[in-house]
This record gives sequence, structure tokens and C-alpha cells, in this order.
Amino acid sequence: MVRANVLSFLSCACLTFAGVMTTPPAQAEHFVAHDSAPRREYSAQIELVVADSHSNWQAQNVIARVDASKSWVLDAAGSEPWQAQQGRVAVKARHPGARAELVGYSDLEADGEAARRGARSAAAQQLQALVWWRVRDIVARYPTVDHRRLALEVVLARVDGLVKDSVEQSIERPYGTVYRVALLVRADTETLERLTAELRRAAHAELRAVKSTRRIFLWKVGAAAMLLFIVAVLYFYLEAATQGYYTWRLRMFSLTVLLLGFAVLFGS
Repeated sequence: MVRANVLSFLSCACLTFAGVMTTPPAQAEHFVAHDSAPRREYSAQIELVVADSHSNWQAQNVIARVDASKSWVLDAAGSEPWQAQQGRVAVKARHPGARAELVGYSDLEADGEAARRGARSAAAQQLQALVWWRVRDIVARYPTVDHRRLALEVVLARVDGLVKDSVEQSIERPYGTVYRVALLVRADTETLERLTAELRRAAHAELRAVKSTRRIFLWKVGAAAMLLFIVAVLYFYLEAATQGYYTWRLRMFSLTVLLLGFAVLFGS
């Protein structure tokens, strides 16, 4: 009878523990989303591709001619299409030329504000690619950190101060007025080094946060296993001491303790 009680209690306890572990808390989900999933994504290649609307602007010049003094719009400030790869890390974007400048082009938009946002975003993405490539050593070494997102956040926080010139146009079409904007931004070595340093600091901070989340989760798993062991020992002792007269009460009490303990550990 004691053997049957032991097996019954262990079955219930294991099912309870498995139920908690298969439905981790928000913090555990954060860890899985930023650690396990990226490892599968990055197993083949870590790549950043930035779209470019330079050719569209050149084609649209027949319907909205750019002033000759703004030649940087049509020649993309001397930048060239660029792609590079080192190990598993690859990038495809534009690289600044001798003028150390890049251009962000918006698409045709229904209002001017949307066009300005589009040009700002495009300029930031061009800089993002350059900065991200400069930290390719830690990109490959720490795939649990989303360096692409961090690079974009760092650049977006600084891009307004890097704008050297802009072009805003409204174009009358049969279906209404559309707008487009181009932004000329600095991409010199000093600027890129400053942004790279900020990205490295942000990446190290996030890596520490990911590791801290992992340690906390593993500590909770260990605490849950210890709680299971202690409750099991107490259950078997009391079951033997009461000679099986309070089996179901002990089981319910033990499972209640386990559920409350798991709720405290994984509920926050």
C-alpha cells in the first residue's frame, strides 16, 4: 500500500511540476524569445539587408525635377551599393563615398509628414547597417542579443543631429498630390565611431540583462525541485506515521503546498 501511495504521490507531483514548467512566466518567455529562438534563426547566417529607393527617385525625376544645387539627391551623395560578409555575418546596404555622406529617401506618400518620417527612417537604416557591421565580432559571438534592433535604436536617437540638408517635394498627379522627402546625413568616420561605441555599450547592457534573466530562471527551477523534494519527504514521513489513515488529506495538502510554492516562484 505504501508503494502504491508513493507512486500515486510522485505522479501527481510530477504532473504539477511539469504543468508549471511547460507554462513559464513572462520573464521565462522573455528569455526564450531572446535566446533560444535567435539561435535557430542565426544557425545559418546573420544578415542585415537595407532597401534603397535611390533608383525610384532617379526614375521619378522626369515628373519632379530636383534642383541642380541638390545634386546629392540623384547621385546618392556619392555612395555606392555595398555588400560584405565575414563568417556567418553579412550585410547589404550602401557605403558612403569620398564625401562621407548617405541619403535617406522616402517613398511617395499621401502627406508630407509621412514622407519626412519615411526619409528619416531610411537614413537611419543606412547608418544602422554601417554601425551594425562595425560590431560584427560581437554579433557573431552573442546571437542572443538583437544587435540589429539596438543599432537602429542608437541611430534613431542621433539621426536628427546628423542631417546636413533635405529636399521636400510635392507632386501633382491625376489622383491627387503626393509627397517625397530626401535627407542628406553625415556618415564620416568620427560619427560612425561614436555610434559604434554607443551600440557596444547598449549591447553589453542587454547581454547582462539576458544572462541575469537566465540565472533567475534557473534559480527558480532549482528552488522548485527542492520544494518538490522537501514536500515528498514530509509526505512519506507523515504517511508512514499515520499508517495511511490520512492519505488523501496528506495528498491534497502536499499538492496545495506545491501549487502555492510554484505560484510564488513562477507567478511573478
